[in-house]
Amino acid sequence: MTIAVFFYFFFFSCVVLSHARQFPTKRFHLDQNLTSMFDTTSFSQHFSVVWGFDHSEVSENVIHGSGSGIRSHNNYTFGFFNSAVKLPANYSSGVVSTFYVSNEDSFPFTHDEIDLEFLGAASGDLYIIQTNIYSNGSTSTGREQRFKLWFDPTAGFHNYSIFWTPYHIVFFVDDIPIREVLKSEELGEDYPLKPMNVFATIWDASQWATDGGRSTVDYSYAPFATEYSNLILSDCHSSTLAEECPSGASSVVPQALLSESQHHLLHWIRANYMIYDYCEDKSRYPQALPECRSG
Repeated sequence: MTIAVFFYFFFFSCVVLSHARQFPTKRFHLDQNLTSMFDTTSFSQHFSVVWGFDHSEVSENVIHGSGSGIRSHNNYTFGFFNSAVKLPANYSSGVVSTFYVSNEDSFPFTHDEIDLEFLGAASGDLYIIQTNIYSNGSTSTGREQRFKLWFDPTAGFHNYSIFWTPYHIVFFVDDIPIREVLKSEELGEDYPLKPMNVFATIWDASQWATDGGRSTVDYSYAPFATEYSNLILSDCHSSTLAEECPSGASSVVPQALLSESQHHLLHWIRANYMIYDYCEDKSRYPQALPECRSG
C-alpha cells in the first residue's frame, strides 16, 4: 500500500509496508543487514500529520502542496529508527527533507534531538546529508557533520537509520555507519537521554540549507517530492535490541561498540565523503568543544 501525504508547494509521500515478520531472538550485531532484522511500521497506526494540515491529505494520487511534517504517536527511549527515502530530483536548492527524533514538544526549553537532514541542491550538484545532535536545549551548540552521498538519492530509495542506545548513537546509510557519537565524560549532559518521538518533514530552509543560504528555493520547479518508505520504529523492548540497551543502563561502556569491519567502513566513509566537521571549524569554535579536544 502506498500512502502519500501532499502539500501546497511541497509534498512528501510515505510508502509503508505492513507485514508480519517476527523479531529474531539472536543478539543484535551491527555487522548484519540491520534493516532486514525489523518489522516495518504502518503509517496510519503509528504516525500523524502534525503541521501543514490545511494543505495535506492522505491519498494514492499524486498532487502538490506546501511543507509539512509527520510524527510518531509514541515516544521512545533508545532504539533503532529507519526510513527508506527518495529525494526530490532536479533543482531542489533550499529544500530540506528530514528524518529525526526529538522531544521538543515535551521539553521546549531542554529538548533533545538526533537529526538526519537532506540538504537540497542545484541541478547537477550532489545532495549533502547533515547529521546533528542536541541535548538539554543545547541548540546554540551545533555538532553538525556533513557528508556527500556516494549515489544519486533521487533515483531510488535508500535506507537512512538512527541507532540510539545509552552508550552511543550511530548514523547509518544503507546499513553503512557514517558517524558514531559515544556517550562520554567530555560530552557530559549533551548526550540525549530523554524519550523522543520520530519525525519526517520537508520544508523551505532557504536561509541556510544550500550554499549557506545563497541558493534559495525556486518554486517554478515545484512540486518537490520526498518519499518515505520502510519505516521502522524499534525500541529497546524488542528482543532484537534488548542486549544493546538494557533497562536502566546509563554508564559509559569502555569497549568498542562497533565491530572491526564496521570501524573500517566508518573511517573510510569519513575520510572520503565527510565535507564538514564541527570539531574542525576553528572560526565557529576557536576553543574546541571538550569531546573534540579529547581526540
